[in-house]
Amino acid sequence: MNCQRFRLLFLTSSFALLVFTQNVIAQVDVAQPAVAQAAAQAAAADAAAGEAHGHGEADGHGEADGDEQEKDVDKAAQQQAGEIGKDIGRDVARAIFGFGIRPPRVAPAKIGPAVKVDPKEVDLTFLTPHINRELSLIHQVGQANSDQMDKMVEAAKKARDEMIDMVGPRNRAIPGKRIVMYGPNSIRLYANPFERIRKDALAYAKEALDKEQFQAYSKEAKAREDAEKQALAQTYAMLYQRHIPLTKEQRQKLIDNIKKADLDTDLVNVQVYVQNPRYLPQLPDDVTESVLSKTQREALSRSSRVIFSSQMQTVTMNYQGKKWIAK
Repeated sequence: MNCQRFRLLFLTSSFALLVFTQNVIAQVDVAQPAVAQAAAQAAAADAAAGEAHGHGEADGHGEADGDEQEKDVDKAAQQQAGEIGKDIGRDVARAIFGFGIRPPRVAPAKIGPAVKVDPKEVDLTFLTPHINRELSLIHQVGQANSDQMDKMVEAAKKARDEMIDMVGPRNRAIPGKRIVMYGPNSIRLYANPFERIRKDALAYAKEALDKEQFQAYSKEAKAREDAEKQALAQTYAMLYQRHIPLTKEQRQKLIDNIKKADLDTDLVNVQVYVQNPRYLPQLPDDVTESVLSKTQREALSRSSRVIFSSQMQTVTMNYQGKKWIAK
């Protein structure tokens, strides 16, 4: 038994020594120019020391001065050799053990599909009810006439078709900590369609409406955005209250921080957490750290914070207004 253990240990050690030797040889080959340069510098220093030693003997102080200079040369040579040895040793350690090796930085993923998607293969009509709702708001608030509405309906159709640039392949990695929304037939949307619809609506409404009409619509859109931000922040605070008891002051401060933060979410996405109280949505550290105590932060670290995807087809759409776009 002892003989077998010794044989196994010997074979393992021999293999490790072989790998070490091969890597040392490779690193020494790389470091040879530096070693040659150090040797040349040391030789020049020796020559200078010899010359100084010869002059010293002539004036009676040669032996003492020569010894001191030789010590300085030896010290410099040893220091230089030591630095080269450190470099070689570090490189060998990296080659064998991976010490100090960091993975290359990966460029942040761009928002949008990694490859072009054939528009014929993607049906975006599931977005039509949401676009019709926005057109109805413009008509109601801006008091748009028939000609203005016709122009905006055509522009809205074109804008919907251009939303193909949000659709990406199913096997593409999710960029960062972003929410991916799914439409019918597992269509993956890499941007928020609700925000896109509203942004497009502001653009074509500005072209079709007069100044007073557009101001009325944009003012109403801003009021809606503020109300939704408030509701979203309160929903987040309620979800965190389930896991961590918050005081009245903490709850209000958390709401204020969430309203200021640029979160990649909305009232549609957050509903999945309301329906699954076991999980918490993720919030940036700068939103929570100034609010929670150390004990609360430790408790929060033990909670299950995840990013859920959002299913567009499960969004309740009870729009009963005019169908400006039939399909």
